This record gives sequence, C-alpha cells and structure tokens, in this order.
Amino acid sequence: MGKLISIESIQKMIFSETYIISDQPVTCPRCGNRTDFLSETKFSYKFHQLHKCLSGNCNYEFEMEEELLENEFDIL
Repeated sequence: MGKLISIESIQKMIFSETYIISDQPVTCPRCGNRTDFLSETKFSYKFHQLHKCLSGNCNYEFEMEEELLENEFDIL
C-alpha cells in the first residue's frame, strides 16, 4: 500500500510560496494587478484561499493563508 500524504504536503508541492491574508484587497505578488478569488478551504485551524491574477499576461495562481495571532494558539 502507498504512503499517505497530508494536505499540507500537497499544498507545498503545488504552491512554493504562501502569502498572508490581510484586510486589504488582494493583489498579485508578481505584477500588482487585482486577483480573482477561486476557492477557500479551512484546515489546520486556518483558512486558505486560492487566487489567480486577472492580468492576461501574468495569470499567476497563488495561495493565501490567514495568520494566527499569538493569543489564538491557546485555543489549539
């Protein structure tokens, strides 16, 4: 039987960089254009969002993740 792989491991294989969600509109980390929100999932006690750049020249897809504050670790 094959080895089980965690969702976090799969994400790291797909997205080499993860960005932090903020209260500002999301812009592409490569070109600065606005992005299209593709999906959101919750695992490991955090929300993860998938975004895609709206620029036809860029089309960069990237993951954003919410940052847990120090006092939120007490809940875990």
